[in-house]
Parts: sequence; structure tokens; C-alpha cells
Amino acid sequence: MKNIGRFAIGLVLACSAAAVVAETLPTVTFENFLPGSPHLQWRWKSSGSFGPSCAPGGQSYDHKIDSNVTGFESFGLKSLRLSNAVTSNCLHDQTFSAPVVQEAGETMAYDARPSGGRQPFFVFEFDVASTLPYTHQEGLNVALSADNDEGARMSWVETADAADGLLVTFVDYQGNQFVYTRVASGLDRSEIHHVRVEHSFYEGPHNDVVIVNVDDGDFVHRGTSWEDYYRSDPSQQTPVAGQSRVVRSIMFHTKTTRGTAPKWLGFGFEFDNVEQASGPILVGPPSDKNECKKGGWRSFNNPEFRNQGQCVSNVEAHEHHRGHGQGG
Repeated sequence: MKNIGRFAIGLVLACSAAAVVAETLPTVTFENFLPGSPHLQWRWKSSGSFGPSCAPGGQSYDHKIDSNVTGFESFGLKSLRLSNAVTSNCLHDQTFSAPVVQEAGETMAYDARPSGGRQPFFVFEFDVASTLPYTHQEGLNVALSADNDEGARMSWVETADAADGLLVTFVDYQGNQFVYTRVASGLDRSEIHHVRVEHSFYEGPHNDVVIVNVDDGDFVHRGTSWEDYYRSDPSQQTPVAGQSRVVRSIMFHTKTTRGTAPKWLGFGFEFDNVEQASGPILVGPPSDKNECKKGGWRSFNNPEFRNQGQCVSNVEAHEHHRGHGQGG
């Protein structure tokens, strides 16, 4: 994985005075999945693509493990293919990745099945490509969310096919309303695109940070989570009022509210190389050697250091890289 590899299952990181444990799930390439619905394969669930869904007439969602038709070698032989040819406004029967054991969220965030190992940070990332690289799949869109594995979303990142290319939109909740932000547009349909979504959950309202990174820094957006939606919206005051939610998995969903595109049944997007982790909030890298002094090197985990010398060397390496770029 490009960045998530800083975490490992059981890895202990020194963060301030306390030790915290990060959990990373193995990269999902879908090579070991059987064709068809991902439901109950490798701890994934997708009941609406396995049998009747909430869609009109109970038609199954077009969420399938299919042969890779993109031709990209990094997608292997199989990928998760989704389209919004079939949609509903239900959440519980959409597609969910295998959950991390250590859920992420604020200390008081509601969870019906707490693990006792709650973390303040959750990240997921994936590769996405169009199954029809030279065709505009008008109306196509698929959304991914950090979720509690039951349909309580805390973020929303949507990939769509627009007239000028692929489009990535981020949706967060600010000032008692959902805000839609175009993160990247005009993306080449004939290329793989990489999306990374980092969630930092801070105690208290109005302060969570979600960073969406498309194509390794070509497009970056900083927003917030849906914490205030659960705190303030009247429809979200049960089973508990005034608390945000935890996250432990990725929900892939095709909602009626975002439009239905039956023409693209069997086509849509392929998703591959899916990764996720929970752990400590990322701190670093240091930007000045003075930040490494007096034990300051211990406060960083992005990357982490064994001693002050490693911290100083990291700063010097970045200074050299910046200087080389300016002089080139």
C-alpha cells in the first residue's frame, strides 16, 4: 500500500506518554473471491447483491466480483465491479468491507458493539477505473463511506462519470447541512485513479478532520466528518441522542437519491487494492530540526523515529529534496 503501510497489525507506536496499537487489514485484491456477490466472502457482506434488496421489486444490486476488464495489470484477474443500475435508499443491505476489530471514533461515540480498543484515526484507500474507458457512462456514480458496519456513515466520497471525465466529490456536514465539494474532475477514464480518505476524530463537536487525496496528491481536500449530523439532526437521536458514531468498515453504496442508471448494468466502475486501518492520529513529518530536540522526536508517527538522529535526518532529507527541486 502507498501510505497505509505505516501501520501493521499489533504494531505499537509511542504517542505522547501512552502506547497505542494500530490495526491494518490485508490489502483486498479480490483474487481469492468467487465470482458474483461478495456477500459472506472473506468477512465482507452485501446482502442486497446476494438476494432481494430494498430496490423496487427486490432486484439485486449490481455489486459483483467480476473478471477484470480494464486491462490494468495491478487489478489482477478479478475486481469488485459496481454500478448504480439498481438503487435504493436502504443502507443495511449495501456492500461492506471486512471490519477492523479496533473501531475508530471519539471516546463517547455511540457503538452497539465496542471493542475496548477504540482509536482516533481511520483511513481507507482504493484504486478505481472505468469498465468503459472510451465511453461516457452518463449518470454513473458510486459512493464509499467510512461506516460502523451497520449503515451509520461518517463520511462520503463519490466517484462519478461526468461529461469531461471522472469526477470525485466529497460530502461532509457543516452548519446543519450537507456540503458537496468537487475534489477532482476531468480525470482520464482510461487511467487508474487512486483515492485515499483519512479521518481524524477529535473529542467534542465541530472539529473532526477528513482529508481526501486523489492520485497521490494531485488533488487534496480537507473537510470534516458527519459527527454534527448525528449530534443535531432530529432524525438521528435514536438509539442515543447527541453522540457521533464509530467507524470500522467501508460501505460501497448506490443510493436512489443520487440517481439510477439502468443502462450501465454489468458495467460501471471496477474497484481494487482496497485497504483500511485504524490507529493513532498521524503526527508529522517534522519540518524543522528543532522539533526533534528534547524528546520531540517521540511525538511523531508519520513517520516514527527510534531516536533524535533519525528525526534530524528526515528533516535534512526533505530539505535536500526541496532544494533540489527548486534548483532543477
